[in-house]
Amino acid sequence: MKHLKISLSLAILMLLIYPVSAQVFTFDNIPDWVIMKELSHDKQVSKYDVPLGFYMQYSVIQADVSTEAYFMRDVYNVKNYSGITKVSQLQVEFDTTYQRLSIHHLIVWRDGKPINRTKELNFKTINQEINLDQGIYGGRLTVYEILQDIRKGDLIDFAYTLTGDNPIFKPYTSMLIPLESNNYIEELELRFVLPQSDEYFYACTACTDFSITDTLVGEQRIIKLIANDLPISEFEENMPSYQYINRFFNLSSFKSWTEVNHWAQGVFALESEPDLSAVHQEIFIGDESMETKIDKVIDFVQDEIRYMGIMTGMGSIKPFAPEQVVKHRFGDCKDVSLLLVHLLKSIGVDTAYPVLVNTILNHTIDKHLPSNSSFNHVIVQFDYKGKSYWIDPTMNSQGGSFQNIYCIDYGKCLVVGKAADSLTTMNISEKPSKLVFSDKLIVSSVNRPALLQKKAVYTGYMADVKRSMVEYYSINKNLENYEENLKKLYPVAHKLKETEIDDDLIANEFSMQHEYEVDDFWVDANKDNPQEPNMYKLFRFEPVILYDYFMKMVCNDRDFDFEQPYPFELDYQIEFELPEKMILLDEYYEVEDVGFKLIFQTEQLSANSFIINYILKTDRKFITAEEFKRYCKIKNDVQKKLFVVLVQPDL
Repeated sequence: MKHLKISLSLAILMLLIYPVSAQVFTFDNIPDWVIMKELSHDKQVSKYDVPLGFYMQYSVIQADVSTEAYFMRDVYNVKNYSGITKVSQLQVEFDTTYQRLSIHHLIVWRDGKPINRTKELNFKTINQEINLDQGIYGGRLTVYEILQDIRKGDLIDFAYTLTGDNPIFKPYTSMLIPLESNNYIEELELRFVLPQSDEYFYACTACTDFSITDTLVGEQRIIKLIANDLPISEFEENMPSYQYINRFFNLSSFKSWTEVNHWAQGVFALESEPDLSAVHQEIFIGDESMETKIDKVIDFVQDEIRYMGIMTGMGSIKPFAPEQVVKHRFGDCKDVSLLLVHLLKSIGVDTAYPVLVNTILNHTIDKHLPSNSSFNHVIVQFDYKGKSYWIDPTMNSQGGSFQNIYCIDYGKCLVVGKAADSLTTMNISEKPSKLVFSDKLIVSSVNRPALLQKKAVYTGYMADVKRSMVEYYSINKNLENYEENLKKLYPVAHKLKETEIDDDLIANEFSMQHEYEVDDFWVDANKDNPQEPNMYKLFRFEPVILYDYFMKMVCNDRDFDFEQPYPFELDYQIEFELPEKMILLDEYYEVEDVGFKLIFQTEQLSANSFIINYILKTDRKFITAEEFKRYCKIKNDVQKKLFVVLVQPDL
């Protein structure tokens, strides 16, 4: 069961709304295998103790694995006006290619008495393709209903069953159910009816407050979990994605990750070796070295095959054949990864594999039971001359060769077809990736505009990102935020000439040069005492570009780790050429502590010029919760020292 979802949404996105011409759901009685419970109306929860104006009084999921039936019942308690708005819109999302929806009841409990509204339901159907602009066609339908006459104090009791699993997952079963919510849950119940003839494994993480029973009844095995008074999920700023779900129930019929690998090999298997000669004719001229051929097939897949995913039915998991992807010139991650694997094999790189990863769980994925629904992305790994290389075929506009091309390290992964008893650790070595900013401020007089020359050089992954942004947006659009930050330091800034761009794809170096006339950054030295004659001007120079990293933070205790930019290396220098001679004492200090290193240096170049240099580098992606207070304090202290004050006579 890969997708199982019900939500009471804040607003319904009315895209592609159409009446139900083909019946996609039915009204049916509650299945016999479901155990129903009478609601309690005794407990009172204050409206001040729950967000959003409502809470979940009772939430239940019951699954009969043999019939692929999943029963859901949610009872929402409306506490105030905001809650009425939230819970007055029912919606259920599902995939009609393999799922059937049965509506059982909608009961409004008012003053402890039931009002059966089931016959009043008139569900509409919408196809919410909200990710089409990202090249993803979900193909899932949503049935929704806007409820009438909902009042404070009402209980909204909605029950339905979804039947059917994606056939691509058969004969295996796996589920991952979060046990936390953004709202208070008074009672949560999970019940799973399993055949004794098959073996199932389960794990419940952080479930000390759950009652868990595992019993045999006739030919069935029944696992039941019950918990009361589940608190609201806590989230913190810059939490790593893998900590979003800290409490979950995991059920799987897989015995090992090796068994998952065997399943995945069947998914990616082809009946015969694909004919990719048309691609060879398109991209090869006949005298390339093997290294050049590898680069060319990677470039072809990344830049000639547009991203488009059809995420419905078996197509959400089973890749299209490589010849079909080449013909249509589109595909999603699994499609382009399989294409790249076979292109590599077609030029003699035999050890090439699709790789299943989870972009959210990363290295913590092995905390979950082995499952074929644990992954949400596919990349490629291949071996060449004794070294392993990792490529993400969905990343376009990448420069450099395959030896240094950037790929995100997702931690644990499943290399499809490579013998292993467990998941593989990617352990990608850090590739050169850097930002180099060089500014020069030429001041002829403190009373006249100055000339500001700026150059930015992006290398490695930073070049990939900047290149993609410039290609996707216009250059003027890219400069909007840049110039907003510029005006924080130089209130008056006029561009003197068009931006110069140089893109070296072989070295993977992308550079931009700008030239501005700037003014109004000097202030009177005696501005706080205007009766005194003004003799000097002051300019407080601040490295604004560093403030995104050295943002002022509150150094509280944390429950979760803190995520920082990584890999990240910045070399920022600015040269000042001033109208008067000056004496500057060279200065140097460095801070190397939890997760980062900063070097600050000033150096006099001539009688009226000097340079300031900042070098910042992070050495890991996550700061542990235990380290955070120290990390935070050091960064706040550093932030206070980053500025430099210039003093010049008022000429």
